[in-house]
Amino acid sequence: MIKIHDRVTRAGDARVGEVINIIGDTVIIQYLTGEKIKTTLDRVVLANETEVTITPSKYDEIVKAVMFEAADGVGNRDDLDDILRVVGAVGVSIKTRLFDGN
Repeated sequence: MIKIHDRVTRAGDARVGEVINIIGDTVIIQYLTGEKIKTTLDRVVLANETEVTITPSKYDEIVKAVMFEAADGVGNRDDLDDILRVVGAVGVSIKTRLFDGN
């Protein structure tokens, strides 16, 4: 049964929105963009929330990508070293908590 605040999709639409009102057979869905639509209850299904999984090697790739993004536009070498050191330290800390359970 669909209720207010459920995350839903509308048949034929891949976007996920939130039910903000139900009036009889009419459902009002609001998307993250702020757009609101009206549709019928029989066209609405609960969103399939899938779990995201990540491997340690994929995580390392993501941290490297963040380091490159952080380095882009930094002109001073000392500032760059400091930024990369911080990103690296945070990355290692998060990786340890994610994969080692510490």
